[in-house]
Amino acid sequence: MPRAFSLRNKFEVADKPVWLQVVIVSLCFLFLGTNEATYLSLYAAGVFVILSMTGWAVTKRLIREARQQKSKGKWLTIAGTMIAALLTSLATIIIFLERFSEGVWLYFILTPLLFTAFSFFRSRIGAPSEIIDYLGHIDANLRAGFGFGQYTPGQAESSAENGFD
Repeated sequence: MPRAFSLRNKFEVADKPVWLQVVIVSLCFLFLGTNEATYLSLYAAGVFVILSMTGWAVTKRLIREARQQKSKGKWLTIAGTMIAALLTSLATIIIFLERFSEGVWLYFILTPLLFTAFSFFRSRIGAPSEIIDYLGHIDANLRAGFGFGQYTPGQAESSAENGFD
């Protein structure tokens, strides 16, 4: 998104994304109503989409690590992770099929719109420089709330190594 979109206010919060979310939620309430089943379906589908994506991203990263370290234990972990990712993906498909008419269809409208908007601004802004990417890793890890020692700045990984490709 545009840089102005991520500027922080006096409370160190980027409030523009919050206001955008308020606008989206308000429009949903206006056009879709306030039936809780609609939003429960959207929430459940969203949670399972994120779980599926996470499962496959972890699997991809474990495979990449296993190719470098070559251990049987790692491959057992990969098998377990793949089974979990498959089951989560299957659950996601079931939720989409069963709850499609209850509001899950909205994902097929919002996802392409948001993807298009993010892609447009990403192409205009361009990829971050190495130093900005490095500083972003440090900033993200310091703000995570898990304390120091979670990330060693000297070991910054590229986004492709982190599975963000």
